[in-house]
This record gives sequence, C-alpha cells and structure tokens, in this order.
Amino acid sequence: MNATTRVRGFESEMRVRLPRGWSAYGNYAYHNARHIEFRPTLTQDFSGNRLRMSPQNIAGSGLTYTKGRFVWNGGVQYVGTRPLRDNVVQSQILPSYTLLNTSLSTMLGPLQLVLSCTNLTDVYYIADDFSAQDAGNPGMPRRVAMQIRYRF
Repeated sequence: MNATTRVRGFESEMRVRLPRGWSAYGNYAYHNARHIEFRPTLTQDFSGNRLRMSPQNIAGSGLTYTKGRFVWNGGVQYVGTRPLRDNVVQSQILPSYTLLNTSLSTMLGPLQLVLSCTNLTDVYYIADDFSAQDAGNPGMPRRVAMQIRYRF
C-alpha cells in the first residue's frame, strides 16, 4: 500500500491566574490532515482525503477555583466534524460534539479525595472508528467517579 500524509495547522494554549483563587485556561488547534497519496490498489485512489477521525477544529476551556485545601475545576471540550473513514470515496462525516466536565478535590493529610464527573450532559458521540459494523464506537457516557490517593 502506498500512502503519504501531511498535517498542517497550529495549536495554541493560554493559562491565566486570576484574583481570589481563580485561574482559567483555554486551547485551540486547527489541523488539516490529508493523504497526499493513498492508493491501496492499482484501481483505488483515495488521495486528498482527510485522515480518518481527524477533526479540523479542537478547542477547550475551563476555570479552576482554589480555596484552602479544596480545588474545583469545570471545563468544556469541543471536537469538530471529522470523517469516519479515509478509504472510501465519500466518507460519512461525523458531527461535532461538546463535553462538559467537573471535579472537586481536597487534601486530608496524605490523602487526596477527588469527586469527578465527565460528560455531564451525557452527550452521545463517536470516539473512534474501529468497529465491526463500520459505524464507529461510541464515546464514554456520563461517568461519576470518586478517587482516593494516598501519598507515602
């Protein structure tokens, strides 16, 4: 199989400390990931296709608040549209999605307790393209977790 790919784009990140225990962060990435040449057989040519599961736009932002030994974080992650496959003539374009996440942690001596929730709104999205039905696999549904860490 002959395949040559190229990724062009840029990535940026910003972190800011705000007054009274607050801080903020944000990131953005633009990627143009394409096959320059992609010929799996003599008769098939998928040159020019975007790479499978490669969104052009990815962004995120969030806030963190620290008060004494407690730390709260809330964030949002955005993933833009992307092709499910790159080895077909007209790939299915997956819709963009946005996830909301939050966590609260505290230190109790050598113990750290963390309560977190990812995908707060329980958004359905396709996370990867490896499935037997060529339909992609769903991403993580809402998850609430408690974590306990002990430092020796």
